[in-house]
Order: sequence, then structure tokens, then C-alpha cells
Amino acid sequence: MPTNDHRPNSGMREGGITHAEVNKALSSYEKTVIFGQQNRLRNGLLMPDEKLTRFHAGHELVRFFYQGMNKLPEYVLDALLSYDVSVTLITGKDLLVFKGVRAHQAFHIGFTRKTVYIPEGVVREAINKGWDSWAISEAIIREAWPLMDYLLILEFIRRAQQRLRSHVTLGSETTIKNALRRLNKHLQEAENEMAEDDDFRAFFSTLLSSFLCNGSQDFGSRPVCVSR
Repeated sequence: MPTNDHRPNSGMREGGITHAEVNKALSSYEKTVIFGQQNRLRNGLLMPDEKLTRFHAGHELVRFFYQGMNKLPEYVLDALLSYDVSVTLITGKDLLVFKGVRAHQAFHIGFTRKTVYIPEGVVREAINKGWDSWAISEAIIREAWPLMDYLLILEFIRRAQQRLRSHVTLGSETTIKNALRRLNKHLQEAENEMAEDDDFRAFFSTLLSSFLCNGSQDFGSRPVCVSR
């Protein structure tokens, strides 16, 4: 339908689609894993959901998808595998939710299941229109990056909880940075501290305030403090 709204539209997500609406759509369609392994664990317990099948490696959609995956920088692909991130294809679906040109969602991040959901119709449309498989690479980077950020923070919190059982604080800023550095698998760090394209330092500086003792942050029942 024609519209007078000429703002750019990413095609991935627009408008205020709720998480509940996406979950309802996800539960209504068949799903198949096309990258990685399905994660059915939550806090070590098996979730009551179905075991997903896998597309045949020779399927047209899978071949196109992996052409895009092969164009990812090697460190990104290694990070996806190291974090156990998967990609789940929603079969027979164009968009997960569509209410209009300014209210829709194609991709979805499953934080609990450590997966990126992609509708089959999006991949098929890319093939039919002759798009370069780099479109898949770009989509994976954009969608998987916040998931990997989340998994890094989650593992840091788990380690911090263990530390606070025997320590009063998490340690100095340097201690926290080194702990994150050891756990980090996807954020590149430049040798020059003044470099602008330093993903790890930007990530650390953004989150540092969340690790400071301010009375409102806690890991379990203990305050999160940084010794200064």
C-alpha cells in the first residue's frame, strides 16, 4: 500500500511489536535449526519444548545461508560457535509479525535459547531477487551481536556471584576489565588505547557504571562493588 512516509525501512523490524506477539508467532510455526545446535537448557534444566529438526545440507536455502556465513570475519564465526549461538529458521513464514509497513518484525533474538530466528521467506526472497549472500552476513552480525554481548555479561555475572561468596568486592576496575577480557570472544581490542574502533573498550566503558557499588545493583544478595 502506498505511503507518504519516506523514512528508510530496514526490513528487519519497525514499530512497537511486543515480545508476546513475537512469541505467539514463533509458537505457531514449524522451526528448524540451520546453524549451530539447539539449546533446550535453562539454568541446567531441560525446557519443555520440541526437539527441532535440521534442514538438509544441500537445500537451496541452506546453501545460500552458508554462503553468507562464510563471508563473516573468522573471529565472528569463531565467537558464534564458542558462545554456542544457533540460527533457527521459521519455515513457511515471511515476517514473524506484520501489522503494516511501519509495524513489523522479521528477525528475533532468543536470549534464553541463544538463537537468532529468521523467517524462511526472508531468505527465499533474497534468493529470488538475486541478492548477494552478504545480506545474510550483515543480518547475522546485526542480530547476533547483542546476543553475544548478553552472553558475555551473563557469564561475567555468574563468575562475579562466585567471587562474592568469598570476597567483599569484585576488585578494581582493572580486575573487572581483565575478567571480561578473558571471557570475551567477539569484541576486538586495539593495541592503541586511543584507537576509536576499539569494541572491547567501548563495551567496558559503557557497562562499568553497572559494576560500581551504588546501592541499587546486586548479584544475589550482595552489592556489586568495585574497590577504588
